[in-house]
Amino acid sequence: MIDTGKVNKNGNIQYRREGPLKDVNGNVIKIHNRARACGIDMNMDNVEDLIVGGITYQKGFNTDPEPGAEFYCLINKGLDDNGIPILVPERPLEIIGHNFKFRLNSHIHIQTVDIDKDGKKEAILSSQEENFKGLVFKPATYRIALQYTRMFIDNFSVHDYLLDIDDDGELKLVFAGGETGVGTYRKAISL
Repeated sequence: MIDTGKVNKNGNIQYRREGPLKDVNGNVIKIHNRARACGIDMNMDNVEDLIVGGITYQKGFNTDPEPGAEFYCLINKGLDDNGIPILVPERPLEIIGHNFKFRLNSHIHIQTVDIDKDGKKEAILSSQEENFKGLVFKPATYRIALQYTRMFIDNFSVHDYLLDIDDDGELKLVFAGGETGVGTYRKAISL
């Protein structure tokens, strides 16, 4: 979704769809078949880069040329004339302080949000193989990597997100409904 710069009569920002997303070489970006993506500034240039978690899942084994699971980073070099991000080809995301365990045909989760209210986003990464323990990372200072902060959120599954849903300045753990379709939220835990 790309901001068109226009606002409709109800005051809502208008977006347009573009895709599939391609890297600077024109290759379609395909991160296995079950993927999550978030923006976070990885190289301290004040432009959000893309971090992606992907895992081969169910029928994806038929189409994934290299079945696997990994977190990846795509550095954003800005926008082209159409407002599309100019992304370098994906590479495995260097993670400092934790070695993730993955199991194919399962789930991984990723979210970026400013947890500590310092004006910069942290990344929350989790793997079903590690009981969905949402580990909190900050971008490393002098290299393109994520550094584990030793903070974590228990039970941070693929249906959970940290959001300030009621605009009171406090993050809530929002459950998007999952298989039941029944969404809930609760006050975020202390990190």
